[in-house]
Amino acid sequence: ESKLNARNDYKVIPPNARTPEFAALKIDDLGNVWVRQYGPPWDPSQNWDVYDIAGKSLARVRMPARFEPMHIGRDFVLGIAKDELDVERIELYPLRRS
Repeated sequence: ESKLNARNDYKVIPPNARTPEFAALKIDDLGNVWVRQYGPPWDPSQNWDVYDIAGKSLARVRMPARFEPMHIGRDFVLGIAKDELDVERIELYPLRRS
């Protein structure tokens, strides 16, 4: 019965009033800061905001689903993608800057 009470008590815990401001930070080869928007662990955001060294917003980039960038170069993004079975593979995408 104590397990049942603990389970019922857990159900009444209120959700957090706040969420994290961002999920990850990366620095590219040009010194720009890439900020991944927050999404819960089961549904991470694909959106990244890019800022220059002075904090000026440069762009919003949408990465492929289930892709984690590991190196952001001048004209490429290299990272690890997972398929529906969580099998990892390395992927390379071109990056066009304006």
